[in-house]
Amino acid sequence: MNPAFIKRTYGEKQYNYSKEVLIPSRIILPEIVYRAFCNLNHGIPITKKIFWKNAPNDSVFSKYTFSHFDEYCISSKPLRRENIARVLTGSGDLETNPQISYLRDHQSQYVLKYVKCSIFSDFKYAILIEDNDDAIIGIYVYKVLYINTILSKKEDTQSASLFIEGYKPQKLSKVSRNDFSENEMLSNVLDGKFNQFDYKKSTKIFKADIIEEEKILIRELR
Repeated sequence: MNPAFIKRTYGEKQYNYSKEVLIPSRIILPEIVYRAFCNLNHGIPITKKIFWKNAPNDSVFSKYTFSHFDEYCISSKPLRRENIARVLTGSGDLETNPQISYLRDHQSQYVLKYVKCSIFSDFKYAILIEDNDDAIIGIYVYKVLYINTILSKKEDTQSASLFIEGYKPQKLSKVSRNDFSENEMLSNVLDGKFNQFDYKKSTKIFKADIIEEEKILIRELR
């Protein structure tokens, strides 16, 4: 796994870099380096859950629904990013550094949320999939994906039911796993490719009361 992940776009014959710099949380920085990075960040970095959309099948990201990264916000002052790259990789080259992963400018009409539920719920943890109006379009629970019947275009009588406190009741179609990895299934959802799935009958009833939720950031490698 590369030590740094940076978003950039190309414009006016040069690269423009985002302020966001992601460093895997599993990398333990020397204290003097960590303090220096915190100073550049104007505070302790926030650890984020990140889903890597369309991750290569041979990458570590394809094996998990999310990974933990420390998010630094680095200003565009001269040489700041270059110095960070030099500390992490031994080279200040930002444009062609093989130890830096570059990110696409990602836009999605859907949001992923990691939710923790009360002990009275039918599941303790799940990934809730919502549209930008906070309407539930799916849920990933117990390694099974369920999609709203409005999107799957399947009959409600053959579908599971989801009751979550604070949301409208939902009818969901169960997705057949087939040969899809977890990453491929959720990536297809974020790309709106609901016709890529096979669905099977499920009359399961889920009831849940969410007590904690955290947005999962969506990022995509170039």
